[in-house]
Amino acid sequence: MPKNALIKTVDDYFVAFFPDKKANNEVFKYNFKDREFDEFFVENTDNGSRIVIKTKDFYKPEFVRHNSIITVKAVFKPKKKSIKSKKTVQAVVPSALVAVPFYISPTIFLKKNINGTSSYDESLFFTGIKFFANRNYTYAAQFFDEIIKKYPSSDFYVSSYFLLGDCYKNMKQYQKALDVYQKAIELSAKNDTVAQTLFSMADIYKKMGFYSRVRRIYASIVKDYATTKWSQKAKYLTAKSYYDEKMYNKALNILLNIGKNSTYHSLSMLLAAEIFIKENNDAKAVLAYYSMSNKLKDIDIAQYYKELIDTAEALCRFNDFNGADDIFKYVESYHNEDVFESVYLGEMRCDLNRGSYDDLNNKGEYIVKNSKNRAFVKEAKKLMDEAKLQKGNVNKNTINEILRKYANDPEVASLALYVFARKNYRQNNYKETLNYLLKLKRLYPKSIYNAKAKNFAKVCIDKLLEDFYKYPDKEKLEFIYNSVVTLGAYDANMCRLALALAVMNKIDKMHAILPHIKDKNCKGSLYAKYYIETGEYKKALEFAGNIEGVEPYVYYVDIVVGDVNFFKGAYKKAVELYKQALAIKNELVKEYIYLKMANAMYLDKNYENSLKYLNNIKMKVFENAADYIKATDLYSMNRYKKAIAVFKLLSNNLDYQERALFYISISYLKIGDKKEAETYFKKLKDRYPNSDYIKALKVLL
Repeated sequence: MPKNALIKTVDDYFVAFFPDKKANNEVFKYNFKDREFDEFFVENTDNGSRIVIKTKDFYKPEFVRHNSIITVKAVFKPKKKSIKSKKTVQAVVPSALVAVPFYISPTIFLKKNINGTSSYDESLFFTGIKFFANRNYTYAAQFFDEIIKKYPSSDFYVSSYFLLGDCYKNMKQYQKALDVYQKAIELSAKNDTVAQTLFSMADIYKKMGFYSRVRRIYASIVKDYATTKWSQKAKYLTAKSYYDEKMYNKALNILLNIGKNSTYHSLSMLLAAEIFIKENNDAKAVLAYYSMSNKLKDIDIAQYYKELIDTAEALCRFNDFNGADDIFKYVESYHNEDVFESVYLGEMRCDLNRGSYDDLNNKGEYIVKNSKNRAFVKEAKKLMDEAKLQKGNVNKNTINEILRKYANDPEVASLALYVFARKNYRQNNYKETLNYLLKLKRLYPKSIYNAKAKNFAKVCIDKLLEDFYKYPDKEKLEFIYNSVVTLGAYDANMCRLALALAVMNKIDKMHAILPHIKDKNCKGSLYAKYYIETGEYKKALEFAGNIEGVEPYVYYVDIVVGDVNFFKGAYKKAVELYKQALAIKNELVKEYIYLKMANAMYLDKNYENSLKYLNNIKMKVFENAADYIKATDLYSMNRYKKAIAVFKLLSNNLDYQERALFYISISYLKIGDKKEAETYFKKLKDRYPNSDYIKALKVLL
């Protein structure tokens, strides 16, 4: 037996339902005794399969579930005390006692005995009616049953069948009701009474969970009563049955085709609106409501107040506050405490949308103080907290408290993060803003506030980029890049970000940003730069050749072509091209170019010029790279003591440590200090035991 099977007993029935599965004989075994069990069948429905077992009279089904095995057995029903019917009075029953005249032909009331008194079967019938009207269905059933058994030629015979079925239905003896209804229908021509009885049978099957049978009954009503009000009702209830089973597309297909002339048009549009709301499509929900809004008062508040409130809230989200107020006022007119409090909660949600925070708090305080419904009180408190957040009068402690309180409620917790991010943004705390937006995205990726935050996330990133170009810092750039990728904030200035990544040698990350650059010249020049760094010079030059000769991109081309010459060993030509690129109005890029010129001059063994270019580098972000070139320049110029001093500055930097220890050791050898040389050789060997530099130093030492 599948684990998700739904098992229950209903009167004489055992029912096992398998969602989204088709049952076959391999699923179950059966060995039932004929004296205990009456029926066994498998029923395929629209959304699964159902096994149904019926016990005979005097028995009822019970089941035991052990792991995946279900054992069904029949047990005796407990005996009920019989009720003896009282003798009826031989008199005409006053017409005021007739509770259900719908089932009775008008001519029946005209038939009297010659002496003006009622016949015995008539007295039985109207006494049964009296008990029925007083909801004493057990007594009423005995009178109707008496007519059926003893007076088959009575004018009340067929009506007694219908009413007896109603008695059994009201007593929840569903199988008996179905059997009696079926007999009544067989005895009658197709008329209003039969139609209503079919609806009653459908209600019973619905209670038993047999939705496919329910819809078959409705289909027969639509066919047999095509031009009557019953056909309209059956169409609507078919859609409602699909709705109850959450088969919303099938429900909509029917609801949207129920015409405006139908008495069920208003209900159909309300139910359609509710489905659209569940699908987060407020626009369609509002349109569905507008098509019936002039007939709002046709809706039964008691049965549909929840759907009405949901529709009003959709109107609020659509900023139609007047339309929402019309619905709220109509539902309030029902004068029921639970409904009234539900309306208040709906109005509070609406107040959130329109920014009426004082009204919201007044309603919330009323519910908290007066409601006996704990769920309502909890929801009211939550909405009051949301109002506090929306007003923005919060600090870090308030936000942390709300995050703890609503850790399992993404709606409020995500709002808290969004609100505090927005507050920091308004106070120009751009990094803190992004920190809260990153937390929002990480903890609640599906929150609507992620999309709402994109506009000011873009501004924050552009502001931090602007700050980076003034005060470059690798960690700052890393934070900006992660913010862009995590938040999807590609509307920020991706050209500036990609250039910054290129200058800082973050080539892979630059490549991830390139597709999002909107300026084609910037995109082309930075793609050229990417292909230079990956050694694809031909591709790089193809991109560079398509760049228009406008600033600053013409200077990017100079850098790219300079790089081509650099990597081919044409260092002097590279420097000439780099010099042209110095016309760019960007200090960060300028210092990057000076660093490349110094490196080119070092490789060209023009150490003096290399040192001269290094003097132009002031930014801390290039300090280590510049120190390394400077130290190698000094070493190459035999200025070993000065070289040692600079290399020692790099000896704790992981990017340069291995090379720095080697050059310090060999520089000490050059000046004859073998002891210091051995000290740094040992440090190199301890930290980098597999270094290629060790072999060279071993020979020298």
